[in-house]
Amino acid sequence: MRKPLLVLLGLELLVAVALGQIAHVDNWAMARVFLEWRQNRTPETRRAFERQRRITEIYRWGFTGVVFVVLA
Repeated sequence: MRKPLLVLLGLELLVAVALGQIAHVDNWAMARVFLEWRQNRTPETRRAFERQRRITEIYRWGFTGVVFVVLA
């Protein structure tokens, strides 16, 4: 009884991760700092881009967690 439940939870986790990564969070701030960095490649714009990229990743993994909880 326990093994099928663990298998189903594992599959659910894989589905949640796939959906969370495919349906990524579009963030206007990410697009803005990316374009700034592409137009003006300085260490400051690079740091701003990296910072916003980390924030967007946190949002993306948060969305994945929400999908997992909803599926559970």
